[in-house]
Amino acid sequence: MLYKKWIDNSISNKFATDILLFEKEGEIVGLLTYKIHNQYASVGLFAVANSVQGAGIGRQLLQKLEAVLFEQGVNKLEIPTQLSNSQACSFYKKSGYN
Repeated sequence: MLYKKWIDNSISNKFATDILLFEKEGEIVGLLTYKIHNQYASVGLFAVANSVQGAGIGRQLLQKLEAVLFEQGVNKLEIPTQLSNSQACSFYKKSGYN
């Protein structure tokens, strides 16, 4: 319920500037929401379906976001997560974030 509400608020631009989706065989298997602030952007929700994790979908979504932000002159991206989420922390570190 919480994530549905978050996505609804993201679609209506309350929480996010935009949502990036990754589709495979007509099914959404990845999504990333982001918000552009004055001098930086931040990631809100970032998820990849368990069935396709490890297939590079998260990396493709993150690279697409970086390209979108570059085109708009935004050169700082904050990706908040919990330190206890070791899978996410490892992914971000491999992607060049700290």
